[in-house]
Amino acid sequence: MSAENTRDLLQDALLKIRSLRAEVSSLRQARNEPIAIVGAGCRFPGGACTPDAFWRLLREGGDAVGDMPPGRWDVQAFSGPKRGSHPRGQTSRVVSSSAVVMIT
Repeated sequence: MSAENTRDLLQDALLKIRSLRAEVSSLRQARNEPIAIVGAGCRFPGGACTPDAFWRLLREGGDAVGDMPPGRWDVQAFSGPKRGSHPRGQTSRVVSSSAVVMIT
């Protein structure tokens, strides 16, 4: 291998190293970039009416499972007469919320 080829390979390697260092730096900065939750519009389970109340419910180990709201769907269509008799299991008790969003 000639000295010129070696020099070209080393220059290419140096450019690649610089490029990778810049990429790593960018990724490290992005990983620590703070996020802002500007607003939240959710229905929370367990009677929580705000995100703070929902987090308090979770921290305190609250129970948000309750009876299926009437009219949501036909409970009998999704449960069997006794536990384990229907492949879908028992579904008469649910977390009473249409959506829960968690951002960590």
